[in-house]
Amino acid sequence: MRADNVKVYAVYIITTDGRPMLSQIFQSPADIPENTLLAALLTSLQIVTKDLMKEENTAEKFTMKGNTYHFKSFGKFFVVLVTDEETTPHMIINRIGWQFLKEFDNQINNWMGKQDDFSDFKPRLCTIISKVARIDESRSLKPAKILDPIQLYKLEKELKNTAKSLLFFKEATIHEICENIGEDELLVKENIDKLVKLGFIGYYKKNKVKYYFC
Repeated sequence: MRADNVKVYAVYIITTDGRPMLSQIFQSPADIPENTLLAALLTSLQIVTKDLMKEENTAEKFTMKGNTYHFKSFGKFFVVLVTDEETTPHMIINRIGWQFLKEFDNQINNWMGKQDDFSDFKPRLCTIISKVARIDESRSLKPAKILDPIQLYKLEKELKNTAKSLLFFKEATIHEICENIGEDELLVKENIDKLVKLGFIGYYKKNKVKYYFC
């Protein structure tokens, strides 16, 4: 299968001893596990397969919730690629792994466990994938928390106007929120992203337009 037909849902980079270094998730957390859980699962799988097969790194993929998790060792770390296909996209995994090793080889040896140390690699990661495959962000993300008056009161001051606007609209685009509160689109987008990470706002795509709701 050609790599450009593959949909990529998430990428993880995890040390061989099971510490998450970097993750880029393009789907709802309900569909894709967070990095600590996946790191523990991958480590356990490697131990089991080593005991059964008497070899290192014999497992290469597993399937969960309809998605296939492909992984490969690069000595000091694993690259895990989550796709919609059972056929392993070796080209994508290799490009990510060797580029990460090229940029952070020395840093990995002295790494103290802070995931932000590798955050600069995320734009490069997306570029590598988008050249040979499709990043899939089409699934919706549901809010994890209820945005009620009590939670609204607790929010940071700069987030409150954006949150109030969404409560008024129930669902809206960033452009509609900007017009409603009269703030800069870049600022509103930043506030929306923070509210999504906090779990108060969800989103879905329709006709290539992203709608946010709470």
